[in-house]
Amino acid sequence: ACHPVKKYPNTPRVLLYQLFILNFCYLIKSLSNNVSIENCQGKKHN
Repeated sequence: ACHPVKKYPNTPRVLLYQLFILNFCYLIKSLSNNVSIENCQGKKHN
């Protein structure tokens, strides 16, 4: 069964994962102007 991510506490692993996602978004942003950083931030807040 799939459980919501919000159900889990913010463990260091989760925080590192979120940082990885942000860094990945910035990397894609630098490689391609077609990807907007706003979309990445929106996914992060969801």
